[in-house]
Amino acid sequence: YIRDPLSKNQPLSLNDRTFEGDVAQACHYFGLVGLPYGALAGGTLTGKYLTGGATHNSRHNREPEFQGRYNGPLAVAATKEYVSLAQEWGLTPAEMAIAWARDRWYNFDVITGTTSPAQVEECVNAFKLEPLPAELNAAIDRIHERFRSPSAGLADTEELLKAPWVEQGNECVTAA
Repeated sequence: YIRDPLSKNQPLSLNDRTFEGDVAQACHYFGLVGLPYGALAGGTLTGKYLTGGATHNSRHNREPEFQGRYNGPLAVAATKEYVSLAQEWGLTPAEMAIAWARDRWYNFDVITGTTSPAQVEECVNAFKLEPLPAELNAAIDRIHERFRSPSAGLADTEELLKAPWVEQGNECVTAA
């Protein structure tokens, strides 16, 4: 006997909100709750790759091609804005990203991945926060509307940079 599914694992982050459309509605209709992973976009949304806080052993420094969608030019630009917004609200970028995912109506919980006690503590602190204020969610949504899930997929950075709607400049969040 195989039991009916109870949850849907899906990538979900400030930089990848593709689940929020039809899939979230279908899950709700069939009684499934969201159980997302990737709320920190492989660590990118912590801001550590922007600030030099990433170590040589950090995931995207060890394997720059792994999850390249998190490091694309538009994802980096959106990440910079999310990091700045979190700081304006007195939050760490990780706290804001995890609390935002936690607060989505369709999610039951959020799967986090950590590699150090400090990261565990930051994730726990995010879950202890009160629900994010409406004003902060509105600011998050404004950033989203400008960048529209830039980490949902990235096939070829060079081709992306040729698009007429992309400002030139190939920034990569991976430290050398």
